Amino acid sequence: MSQLQKIVALSTTEADKNPADMLTKVVTIDKLKLCSSSVEFLKESRNIEK
Repeated sequence: MSQLQKIVALSTTEADKNPADMLTKVVTIDKLKLCSSSVEFLKESRNIEK
């Protein structure tokens, strides 16, 4: 392996669990709750009402 191959690491994120979608796509309430907990945006999910 070259030095570059030892430095770069790739990983994947499931499409339905990607917090980056909060800034780039329409987000449902359920996805907002999931993403919010991922980035600790909201401390309590009950702040978002259906």
